[in-house]
Amino acid sequence: MNIERKICWRITRRCNLHCIHCLAGFKNTHRRDLTTNELQATLSKISNAGVTRITWTGGEPSLVPSLPTLIEMCHQENIKTVLTTHGLSLTPKIFGTFSSATDSVRLSIDGLEKTHNEIRGGHFFHRTMSNIESLVGLGIETEVNISVMQRNIREIPQLLKILAAAGVSKVVLLSLMQRESAKENNLRPGSQAEFAQLKNEIIDFQETHSSLEIILYDYYDPNDTYIVVESDGEIVLCSELGDKSMGQILSAHGTELLDGALAEQTLAHKKPTLQLQFQH
Repeated sequence: MNIERKICWRITRRCNLHCIHCLAGFKNTHRRDLTTNELQATLSKISNAGVTRITWTGGEPSLVPSLPTLIEMCHQENIKTVLTTHGLSLTPKIFGTFSSATDSVRLSIDGLEKTHNEIRGGHFFHRTMSNIESLVGLGIETEVNISVMQRNIREIPQLLKILAAAGVSKVVLLSLMQRESAKENNLRPGSQAEFAQLKNEIIDFQETHSSLEIILYDYYDPNDTYIVVESDGEIVLCSELGDKSMGQILSAHGTELLDGALAEQTLAHKKPTLQLQFQH
């Protein structure tokens, strides 16, 4: 069986929202963004390391002007792409680069309208839902991330109904990571009892909505590590137990450094044995 060689590329730390649970947004701008030439050189090294899938993340990746060019370069190198975005800064140029064969777009929704807008800091729910409908209409695989926390966990069953009706193909439930802004704002993940109730509600939901794939990624698995290429080109092997720098991808040995990180990556949370897998 071929194993995908996956990385997350945090292409920028910049964002135009102030989300209260953000891992890498506007407060965390200590890393510079690479220039257009450096971005293209980085993508070349990523390709040479045999990466088969890039998850574009940030900050907000759609704010990077050269993103459409980079996505086109991925198509030429047969690299699959997943764009994670708040869905508010997608332009016609970016829409035009998406391929229904190789790309998926994963938008962030944090709850029903009132909760989502409170977490995101503005009246954004309907704008994001409108872009979801546009992507589905273009035949692009459209997914949604939900960061699960006490603030929204009881709304998730109703939210799933809305997303299924909109044509979303997959919902990824992310156990809240208590770092960065989430820690500063004293946010809490759901309790074991709340997750148990949610699991039962989702099992009932999928009896009538089997086409919507639902997965929970539990990043607190001690065996889990994943690779982030930072906005300044640093390769970081990440886990909840601590992050490990692997070196600069733009160094002379950048391809080898990334290859070494790929060899160490475990991706325990990306090996679900069931369509719905809860580890709480």
